Amino acid sequence: MQLFFPKILTARFLAVFVACQFVTFSQTALAEDQLNEKLQPYIKCFNTLDRQVHKTIGRYASWVKDFKKGPTGKERVVYGVYTISGSDITKCSKKFSDAQGVQPKLPLDGFAAKYIKSVEGINQVINEMHPYYDRGDYKDDKFAKGKKLHSQFVAQVEPFLEASKLFSQELDVVNDKRIEAQMAALEKKHGRNLPYLNMATMHKAKLLVRLVSQETFPVDQAVTRISDFSMAIDEELKFAKNNPDGLPLLWSSYTSALEKFLIAAKERMRRVRDKTPYNVAEESMIKHNAAKMVKGTQQHTISKYNDLIRSSNQLK
Repeated sequence: MQLFFPKILTARFLAVFVACQFVTFSQTALAEDQLNEKLQPYIKCFNTLDRQVHKTIGRYASWVKDFKKGPTGKERVVYGVYTISGSDITKCSKKFSDAQGVQPKLPLDGFAAKYIKSVEGINQVINEMHPYYDRGDYKDDKFAKGKKLHSQFVAQVEPFLEASKLFSQELDVVNDKRIEAQMAALEKKHGRNLPYLNMATMHKAKLLVRLVSQETFPVDQAVTRISDFSMAIDEELKFAKNNPDGLPLLWSSYTSALEKFLIAAKERMRRVRDKTPYNVAEESMIKHNAAKMVKGTQQHTISKYNDLIRSSNQLK
């Protein structure tokens, strides 16, 4: 029998996981197809756009010393801002509109609408900021326009961050329910076979990274989720060892990514548990947008999780 490994749909993980009312779907192929048709453009566009917007906010904050007050005109280094792909925004705006028309109707649709509106709003300001700094116009007007644009930018940042957080949380709620239903159906039909164990392990990984990628988190909960993920890994690897025939291509890459993410999650937990400060070299790397290279950071943990997602999705 050919093994089927489901592709894992992921959303960017933010702050706090919240519960919400969920629409119950009949477990039919049609319902699953419709839910996929709605979720995939939301998730793919969120991952594409959110990364770009957060990156340009981070770029601006890296040289503006006081984000509330804005540039003073005395900065030694002026990096400006990164641009956001206008074509990505246009495509995603269309995809969001189409997805909202797909049944079933969900509270997620409302969060999606607010999110894409917030991206469009912040991008309007970024489109003015980028040429202003890129062309060095701030050198000619003593940051007069820069200070005005800063106020407009900050006014768009908070609505974007809020819309991003709420949309991400709602995506998590819907996608979790979807995956749990798929897992139950898969186990009922085929038992705890390798595709089921792969899905279960990746689900545990997502629950783990969602917690430890926060700035702070309850350490006891992190320890529990690390243990759950570790046991899921052990069960999956034991099954694979006892059933070596027909293992998918790139299996070794996947198992390596599992271990690396587990280690990164433990390093993150210990960093928070022990309140271990970053040394001078680590602080410098974090300051220069290389935080994912520093063990124990949120960015390093997320990076290893993203590597795991890619490895899992390559299983055939």
